[in-house]
Amino acid sequence: SRPEAYGQEQPEGQSLVNIADISLRAAEALKASRADAGEAYVTRSTKRKAVAKAGAVESVERNDTLGASVRVLRGARCGFSWTSDVSKEGLREAVESALAASALADRDESVRFQEADVKPAALDIEFEDFESVPDEERRRLALEISDAAHAATPLLLHAETHYTDWTSEAAVATTHGFLGVTRLGGAYGFCEAVVKLNGEKQ
Repeated sequence: SRPEAYGQEQPEGQSLVNIADISLRAAEALKASRADAGEAYVTRSTKRKAVAKAGAVESVERNDTLGASVRVLRGARCGFSWTSDVSKEGLREAVESALAASALADRDESVRFQEADVKPAALDIEFEDFESVPDEERRRLALEISDAAHAATPLLLHAETHYTDWTSEAAVATTHGFLGVTRLGGAYGFCEAVVKLNGEKQ
C-alpha cells in the first residue's frame, strides 16, 4: 500500500512507518548508485517467550531483529546484499556490495522489479497486537501449559513448557516508485516432556 494509505488504514502500526522510511532511504541510495534498477526489503521482528519448568517460570525473553536487503540490476546482472546497519551510510554500503556481487553474476534478461503501485486488497483481517500483552500474561500461559501437561498423565517425570508470540513487519521499495508494507503476528505454545513408560524414560 502507499505510505499515506498505510497511515490512514492502520494507525495502530506506527512502527511500520519507520520501516517504510528506511526502505525509501534505501531506494534513494539505489537511485543515486550505478544500478539500472533496484529494490530494498526491510524487516523487523520481535519474539517474546516465557519458559516454565517444574511448575515455575524459569525465564521470560525478548529478541528483536532489524535488517535491510537490497537487490540491484546492472547490465542484466542481478546482485544482492544484506545489512543490519540501516543508517544512510550503512544502506549506501549495502548497495555498493550488491553492485559488486552483480559484476560476478550471469546475465539474466528476465529479471524485473515491480514498476507500478498496487492497490491493496480490502481484507477483513484482525491483527493481534502482542506488543501490548504484559509479560505476566506470558508467564501465566506458560504455567497453564505446564499444568495441562502434568494433568494429562501420571507418567510425566519432567516437562519444559514454552509460550511464544511474535510480530514481523516488512516494507519493500523499488527505484520505480513502488512501496509496499505488511505486518504479521502469531502465538504458539508447546511442551517438551519426559515420561516413564515400561520402566524406561522417554
